[in-house]
Amino acid sequence: MTVALTAPAAPAAAGPPPVQCGAVLTTDTALRADLTCPSDALTVAADGITVDLRGHTIRGSGTGTGITIIGHHSVRVRNGTVTAFATDVLIDTAQDITLTRLTLTQAGSDGLRLRDIERARFETGRLRSARLVTDGSIDIVVDRSRIDNSPLIFVDSFNPAVTHSVLTDSFVNFSEISDGVVAASTLTRSPVFIVLCARTAVRHNLIAAADPGVLLGATATGTQVIGNTFTGNTIGVLLEPPLVDLVDGTTVSHNVFRDNAAAGVLFDTPGVQSGGSVVIDHNQFVHNGFAAAGRTDHLGNPVADGLHVAVPAGGTIRVAHNVTRRNARYGIFAVPGTVIDGGGNVSVADPLGCLGVVCR
Repeated sequence: MTVALTAPAAPAAAGPPPVQCGAVLTTDTALRADLTCPSDALTVAADGITVDLRGHTIRGSGTGTGITIIGHHSVRVRNGTVTAFATDVLIDTAQDITLTRLTLTQAGSDGLRLRDIERARFETGRLRSARLVTDGSIDIVVDRSRIDNSPLIFVDSFNPAVTHSVLTDSFVNFSEISDGVVAASTLTRSPVFIVLCARTAVRHNLIAAADPGVLLGATATGTQVIGNTFTGNTIGVLLEPPLVDLVDGTTVSHNVFRDNAAAGVLFDTPGVQSGGSVVIDHNQFVHNGFAAAGRTDHLGNPVADGLHVAVPAGGTIRVAHNVTRRNARYGIFAVPGTVIDGGGNVSVADPLGCLGVVCR
């Protein structure tokens, strides 16, 4: 009888050791367990790697940084939660960074801090009590994300965008930026502030219960507010630069303004210099001004209207093809001689009809 002899099985190769607090990552990395770290947690120190949290949580103690990426490109971080650090995620002087399905929450200072970045995406994620701040960055996108009690602050940046997202009790602040976008999103108690900016677009959003819905402050040239629904705000769109010229090239068009407390649109500006062109057309103003609380414009006129324009003569403010219904006082109020009547305006059941333009 022949007895077959078999070689003993080779021992299984040991996997990489589990990731520890303070780890410096230079290859693709996957978490195998939650981490609780007294200070900094993970630092990415190579280009082109993926950090997969695999549903785990990296928890801090109120200090340090959860994930740090400085000076690297083509890095992906995904699938987990970073919470309770001074800064949950810090990205500095980096390129092509993608953060996917991350929850950043309860940050002591910033949930996501981006400085001098070219191209970064925060997508299908969540910010909860963890603000996002960008400074000196290009092409920053927040997409398909939930933003709760977390301001989005874009400063000195080019082409920042918030798209297809849901914001609650937050705000979007554009300051010293150009070509910013807020689009296809739902914003509740989450105003959009546009100050010292050029060519900002706010389009196809639902903006509700904010004070105001959109603010154009000092220097908001070329702003496009198009195709939105504004409901239940104090004012849907508030334009209040010191000079009409500082919102030159702005268009407010094809929006619906419904049930806003003081006005759908309030353009309240005391000065004009060399001109300034603004177009307000093809909007619907329905049932605005019924909770104005005594608001007046800078001339002392009551504000409780669909569209209210109080500007000096000398600008080029074109008002055309707007439809107003059942607003508290005027469907359209414009200080006589200050706007261009582009025709096609309609007033239905507004007690005082229209002033400064002809409504049929």
